[in-house]
Amino acid sequence: MKTGKYKQWQNFLSNLFEVIKNVESSIIYKFLKLKYFNNLDDEQLMKIMNVNESQLRLIANYFNCIVYRYAIKDNLFKEEVQNSVAM
Repeated sequence: MKTGKYKQWQNFLSNLFEVIKNVESSIIYKFLKLKYFNNLDDEQLMKIMNVNESQLRLIANYFNCIVYRYAIKDNLFKEEVQNSVAM
């Protein structure tokens, strides 16, 4: 990854973290913090968050959708990828 693009992603993720912290549901923020900042595995996440495997998968998928949706808006993907997703 080129340095410029790397910096762009760093800024994007930092801003997205703040949006999630302030706007999105607390369960998404908790998931983000535990999974990506505390590096907990799925078993630990399920126990701490008091969810089952299916619920954890839904939370993770929702988080991934949020990241992807905002990344497209910030033009962090090539146009070909954006166009194929829009279809």
